[in-house]
Amino acid sequence: MTLGHAARARHPGGVEIQVLVVPGCPNHRLAAERLRRALDDAGLMSTSFATRMIADRPEAELSGFTGSPTILIDGRDPFAEPDAEPSLSCRLYRTSDGLAGAPSLEQLRHALEAATDTGGAHEADAPQAAPGPGCTTPAQAPAAVTTASVAKPSRRPRRMHQVVRVLRAVLRATASSSMTT
Repeated sequence: MTLGHAARARHPGGVEIQVLVVPGCPNHRLAAERLRRALDDAGLMSTSFATRMIADRPEAELSGFTGSPTILIDGRDPFAEPDAEPSLSCRLYRTSDGLAGAPSLEQLRHALEAATDTGGAHEADAPQAAPGPGCTTPAQAPAAVTTASVAKPSRRPRRMHQVVRVLRAVLRATASSSMTT
């Protein structure tokens, strides 16, 4: 479902931008406001972006969604973590001010600059993001927040996701059994 801004708009010489969110994302507005300001600051006032709701895991997998909000520039997440798996969860971004629910204005400017300066090719050293604790949606992976960005893939995030899946299943089973008693 696309909301608000023009869907998949691509301007001559510009970039295609989408903001992917889960329903009720508490950081949707913050991400959209910062993105709009970063576009304006970069002189891309006529560049629009689409906001799309991600409602299920298959859609998350197809769109490269690793947490809400995810910002795609030309179909690529410039803030992606290595080995991040699709997830219908909140997402935290590492910023110069600490963890935040959306990339900082500076990070967004950097990502837009990288996309527009290279004709759509992106830098590999873009700022990183991580799923985070304290979110009201599933997939709270504290270790991912404290782990620094790793240059080469590690098996740890995959194992962590497996542990999180098992914990979710246990929590669901516990919740459903407590509702029946």
